Amino acid sequence: MENTHFSLDELLSLSPNQTFCNESFSFMNELTIQDVESELGNQSKKRNREECEGGEEGEGSRKRSHKEGGEGEEAEKIKREKKRESDRKSALRYRKKKKSEEEKLQQKVNELEEKNKFLKNEVDKFSKEFLELRDSVIIHFICNHL
Repeated sequence: MENTHFSLDELLSLSPNQTFCNESFSFMNELTIQDVESELGNQSKKRNREECEGGEEGEGSRKRSHKEGGEGEEAEKIKREKKRESDRKSALRYRKKKKSEEEKLQQKVNELEEKNKFLKNEVDKFSKEFLELRDSVIIHFICNHL
């Protein structure tokens, strides 16, 4: 198949559903207009990146020029270490907080168990007292009505 080159105007004049063959796009034999537009956009972006990276000092983004000296990698490493240390401290605070909450809950459980024991003893004591009073009333009733 011959290698056919199309101008952008010719490509844009095709309807979206039309396809064409072009071996310069080796990853696919049939391409739609959207595929070609996407590929052209990617090539344009790639060219712009290469121009920025190949330019003089001071051109392009600050990050690229900063990373070229190797300082960027070291700064990123320091930043990651600070982040890890911060995460460790946060995790430690979280674990301390959870442990404190657990201890408070355990203390409350212990207090409630003690109170429950006390109240059970009170119930037993009042039950005994009730039975004694009932017996006493029954004896008094029997003695007075016989």
